[in-house]
Amino acid sequence: MAPKPLDSRREQLNNIRNYTTNRFPLAPPNQSSVEPERNRQALARMVGVTNAEILTELEALGFTHQTARILHLVPCVQVAWSSGEVTERERKLVERWCRRRSVQPGSEAWNQLNRWLDTRPPKQFFMRTLEVLRQILDSMGVEERDRCCTNLLCLCLRTAQASGGSPEFGESVTEDEREALNRIANQLIRRDPAQSTVAAGK
Repeated sequence: MAPKPLDSRREQLNNIRNYTTNRFPLAPPNQSSVEPERNRQALARMVGVTNAEILTELEALGFTHQTARILHLVPCVQVAWSSGEVTERERKLVERWCRRRSVQPGSEAWNQLNRWLDTRPPKQFFMRTLEVLRQILDSMGVEERDRCCTNLLCLCLRTAQASGGSPEFGESVTEDEREALNRIANQLIRRDPAQSTVAAGK
């Protein structure tokens, strides 16, 4: 019997969670223990949504309230890896944006970001994270959504340009990077009508 769509989705999320846990383990939290409910509440405050499905998927992808600070940088990491390797200029640029979010070297979020930059995450991780980002964007008002989406795409473009010699789009961005930018833009801009009416549980 063919697996049900929901079962397939759960299996996919479990595979991603197992992969990220084994290959990209999060640094141990500063506190000795954090109850799941308290962590979820802190995660909800960090990302600005209360929708249970969004929070569950973030947790399945390995995000905590600490690493959620760098959620918006995952598309930049995806662009950086699109050419097959992360250059030193791309790394420094993404790390600079990380520090602007008050993420300090040695913190859980900082270490997680560098694991992503050291070892390429699986394609499914990027796909699912982009989907969660889209859902979060859809929970916003139109103006806020457009502003945040534009900022995300600008960060991605600047990441692609980081290793190029010219600031012009056509000369500094490789074909692989251009394809990655288009995929990310199409994913984030695609609006879910149902989600826009729910507003992420609000």
